[in-house]
Amino acid sequence: MYRRIESSVFGIAKGMEYLSKQKNIVLRDLKPGNVGFDYDGNVQLFDFGMARNIDECTDPDEICGSPRYLAPEVISGKGYTLKVDVYSFGILLFQVCSLQMPYEEYLNNNINTMNNQNRSSSWWKNIFGGGSNSKNKNTSNNNIYTTTNCDGTPKDQRTVIMDEFYRRVVDTELRPASSSDNGSNFDSMVPCPQLRQLIEECWHNDPTKRPSFEDIVPRLQILLDQHRLCNGNSTMKPYYPIM
Repeated sequence: MYRRIESSVFGIAKGMEYLSKQKNIVLRDLKPGNVGFDYDGNVQLFDFGMARNIDECTDPDEICGSPRYLAPEVISGKGYTLKVDVYSFGILLFQVCSLQMPYEEYLNNNINTMNNQNRSSSWWKNIFGGGSNSKNKNTSNNNIYTTTNCDGTPKDQRTVIMDEFYRRVVDTELRPASSSDNGSNFDSMVPCPQLRQLIEECWHNDPTKRPSFEDIVPRLQILLDQHRLCNGNSTMKPYYPIM
């Protein structure tokens, strides 16, 4: 796990620190698919098509990014800050540490449930406003609490599942470590308590309570230094990205 962090995550954090601190840029689509390496093993960040200077992110209704890594404030139409990339980084860090695809079990379970339940069932009503436990909160402008589109046509199965997924991310703070049975295995999936704490801070629902990449980089450096010291390996050196 530490080797994976050293060879990839640390470089990602350094690259994101450069973008946010030096350039005031929010990437808006940080995910494993947009990370690679050069021939020397240095981390490279790809696909800047959605990247913007934070001062240019003035439309709160604009939603960019990949669903599993999308910050709750973006989903709910509250706009962008530099901390949306920190949220995505937290999901990515969990994925690298645990080798688990974020939310995979949760999404698969919901697909199976939908296949086995009729839309008129109590399960369906409870999710989309008919049940006593539903939250009739206007999470976004995208009408995500109904089974129909704005024009009255029924939503397809994937759209309904993703709408409910977004709702839970925002309203119930659903995270990969609390998806189905994964929540009880968080300690075993990420055995380092300092990393678990960092992950949870990064994906905090309140962006003001997330650390900056300027804070994340030295915390990762300390963890890697401690690991090398404990294992008597002084030759391993962290990769720094070439930007």
